[in-house]
Amino acid sequence: MGAGGKVGVLGGAGASIMTEDSVEAIVISAADPEITGKKPLPEESVLGNIFFTLLARHETVGSTIGFIFMLLALYPEYQKRIQEDLDTQLSGRPMNEWTVEKDYQALQKGYLGAVQKEVLYIYNPGSFLMRTVVEPVTVVDSKGQSHDLPKNTVALINNAAAARNPAVWKRPPVSSVRRTALSDSPALYFSPDRWLGTNDRPDDVDDKDKGVPAWHAFGAGGRACLGRAFAQIEMTSVMATLLRDYSLELIVDDKTLQDCQGNKKSAWKMTRDRAIKMMYDIEMNISIGLTKEIPLQVSRRQV
Repeated sequence: MGAGGKVGVLGGAGASIMTEDSVEAIVISAADPEITGKKPLPEESVLGNIFFTLLARHETVGSTIGFIFMLLALYPEYQKRIQEDLDTQLSGRPMNEWTVEKDYQALQKGYLGAVQKEVLYIYNPGSFLMRTVVEPVTVVDSKGQSHDLPKNTVALINNAAAARNPAVWKRPPVSSVRRTALSDSPALYFSPDRWLGTNDRPDDVDDKDKGVPAWHAFGAGGRACLGRAFAQIEMTSVMATLLRDYSLELIVDDKTLQDCQGNKKSAWKMTRDRAIKMMYDIEMNISIGLTKEIPLQVSRRQV
């Protein structure tokens, strides 16, 4: 998705993305102090920053796109709404005419952006953040209890737990029997509608007036993710390119169909419930991923 009709140019109005200057700053930080006039960073710090700059954003974006595709296969009604938005916004234009200014902002306001935000909310690849307290501070937890954090305390911010706090985030109604049967999987509570019409930055102040709690999938403050805009534009481009012409579907195996006596609708529901339960088991490394495979297929879209 380009700016001004040029593919691969990820600028655009108001965009703030990683540029050559970001990488250049890391390299310069290790330069001879006689040249820069500044104390250089240790080699391990420079190598660590280069590693995360070049690798981490690809891992986290890839993981998030994977979860987006799986959840859209589980909830085809939202996949259809995205496709309808794409038909309206892109109007059959070729990809080299898609732009950040005209198309990205509009798609972020619709179901495509809402699904991205919801997936980053329930399956955030940055489930935990670590920060060092630079000055004594008092924080208040979700139960109203105060906690004093002394200077130099290493604080672990649990984004995954915060996002699943029912006192703050509304969940779609699910029966207790179904919650138990499907391991209370986060995939049960997929509800992109909450994000419709919000900005492409879910933690913006303007969105708080819409009843959406503060949420920081990309971190916050001076150490927020440098590649945030790049990641969001990349995910939007991938989703628009695929879903304009194709659909994602769960694969129903022959045994499940046989167990349901050939009833395709029942077999699909059984396959879906099995997949939702599998999406409870998550492993975390650089990013997050499933411990089991959920087979999907890509089919030509039926319009």
